[in-house]
Amino acid sequence: MSGHPALKWPMLALGFLLLCLIAHVSGTAYADGGAVLVATLTGDSIQIYEVDTVGEQTLVTSLPEFRVGEPIDEELWYLENPSSLTVSLDGSQLAFTAQRAGEWALFLYSLATSALQQIPISAELVPVWSPDSTAILLTAASPEPPFDDYVYDLNTQVLSQITTVPEFRDHSFSWLPDSSGLFYVGRCGTCSPISQEIYSVRRDGADSRMLTNVSGLTLTDSAASVCHPTWSEPSQRIYYIVGCVGGGETSNEYLYSVDLTGNIRAEISGGLNSLHPDERGVRTVGVHPSPFAADVYLTVDSVGGGEDWGSRSNRRILYLPAPNDVATLYEQTIQDDFLDSSSMSPDGRSIGLLTYANGAAYSGFLEVIDLATGQRIIIIGQESTPSEVCEASWEDEHTLFYTVDPTGECIVGRGTRSVWGLDTASGATQEVTSGLGENVSMVRQVVVTSPVVVTPTPTPTYTPSPTPTPSPTPTPAAFQRLRVTAMCSDDPATSRRWRIRNPNPYPVPFTWEMRNSPSGQQGTGTAPVAVNGVPSAVILTTPTERWIPIIEVTANNRSDFAINLGIPCDLPSWLEP
Repeated sequence: MSGHPALKWPMLALGFLLLCLIAHVSGTAYADGGAVLVATLTGDSIQIYEVDTVGEQTLVTSLPEFRVGEPIDEELWYLENPSSLTVSLDGSQLAFTAQRAGEWALFLYSLATSALQQIPISAELVPVWSPDSTAILLTAASPEPPFDDYVYDLNTQVLSQITTVPEFRDHSFSWLPDSSGLFYVGRCGTCSPISQEIYSVRRDGADSRMLTNVSGLTLTDSAASVCHPTWSEPSQRIYYIVGCVGGGETSNEYLYSVDLTGNIRAEISGGLNSLHPDERGVRTVGVHPSPFAADVYLTVDSVGGGEDWGSRSNRRILYLPAPNDVATLYEQTIQDDFLDSSSMSPDGRSIGLLTYANGAAYSGFLEVIDLATGQRIIIIGQESTPSEVCEASWEDEHTLFYTVDPTGECIVGRGTRSVWGLDTASGATQEVTSGLGENVSMVRQVVVTSPVVVTPTPTPTYTPSPTPTPSPTPTPAAFQRLRVTAMCSDDPATSRRWRIRNPNPYPVPFTWEMRNSPSGQQGTGTAPVAVNGVPSAVILTTPTERWIPIIEVTANNRSDFAINLGIPCDLPSWLEP
């Protein structure tokens, strides 16, 4: 992943009874399967649950002053768009925008203390957390101007405007990895001809500069538009597509990169159409720089020959280890389907493809491609008929969450019915929202806040050959952090219970400490070895000293946190962790 830390799959605002956030309360990446926050609208509040890949459901918090949908009560706050609810990358706070009687506000909600902060804003805006969780980008959500964008700094409590052309909607905002600023696509009205360009700006709105020069390019077969700006950490460059039309008779798309000083480089001479001249157009779906090397993967969808050029037939993953060194790593031909979105796994070893069937409104299937071999290892849904997968999002290197609609129509407003977890290593799937409601939408893509520790393997060399590249020799499994979760308690007023899981194939000593404990509660222990890939578990019981206790578990210099809200064990079984 690169650029904005969130994976850039489309965020479909599907339904308003249930909202789904890919995140985790502790703000860490779990190699043994992640967790998803699910917010459900009850009669008197929005309730948020943490649900993991095996379907364990834990109530995290409740927001009694808020609802979802069109405002009908002037005493309550309403979240009109499900995507306005998101979690900080350190897992400590919720951020969302809501309105009451025509008044808009940004809200910050602490998951540890239940403190709620309200910041007035002028219109409906969509929040995006900075990588260090100290600032929030607020982008325009209304379809009508003015289109103003802001950053709220939590340290200074200052709201700064960062764009200055309210008549044009800037888009594709991404935080820089160090949270010092952002880059985005904006309109250059002073350029001749008028063009879209990539701009950078500091988080306080200062030092705005245009990095690209699309208007100065001679591209007779392409529009002066820009899309998919994506940050590459190894090369310290922004990769982007010029053209962004795709599917037309004469359209072409070009891959460029630029650094933060404005040094521009053409990555593919002649454009993407030059790679497949027998086809009538190429549409780039995703730009995915490797997290470990200065190479890039492109997911593209092309139009084959024939009279009906509106039916796309070829989806490909192109591998670019160096400028103008391009090979086709993966290719699949399926008539009348089109590639909708793509996303790279956090370890850079797999890419997920979401494909929709032409003519079947927003229904699709999910593929996972192994980048070492160029082979498809997982497929969810059917290729020959409209299927059910609506959205998908990586949680860690082998865990995907995706939403399913049994009607096969992932239409905005109709909603999906459930969230599922997928283990790409085994192919096992599990519905994780059983019993929590009807309509589900993943409104914010997952963010891995602590890099997954992976021993990099030498970058394989790919050639445009139909013979798959042999798999590299597997490297030994890296240490995987212990995971701590809260459990129900027989008497929450006197004690709380915690489960510590060890996914490693060896015993792991650990220490634990209760945050802000009046008596300084702490201790040590050893988590037993995981057996056949199944994590072991240690159960701790601690005296209740605070209403909302927080535990920190540390092993091998890596920590995990959990919050225990004191859920009693006599709840219905589907609510028990």
